[in-house]
Amino acid sequence: LDGIFAPPRGNRNQPTFFVEVQCYKDLKFYRRFFTSIILHFNQYPPYNPDWYAIVIFDTPKHDVSFPGYLDALKPHLKCFYLSEMGDDAYESLGLGILKLVVEGKRKAKKSAK
Repeated sequence: LDGIFAPPRGNRNQPTFFVEVQCYKDLKFYRRFFTSIILHFNQYPPYNPDWYAIVIFDTPKHDVSFPGYLDALKPHLKCFYLSEMGDDAYESLGLGILKLVVEGKRKAKKSAK
């Protein structure tokens, strides 16, 4: 997992977010991703049942088919594609840095400045 964002101790009503950035095609991606989340919950039981699995793909071509046997987990999943995000993505430093990965050389130089 690239990131786990758990609610602060004083505010246990907020959800937990699991984040993964994926820049290559991995046919076992969703199995691996959700296995990691469930293992995390086994070691650290959640404060509340609200949680989300966020995947940031560089392009849609690296997304893979979602396995049918994981359908019960699909409502927790949200996917984003850097190549489809406009220039508004650069308003966030972290997201802007990630977006540089999918930009052409000229656009990346200009955006980085």
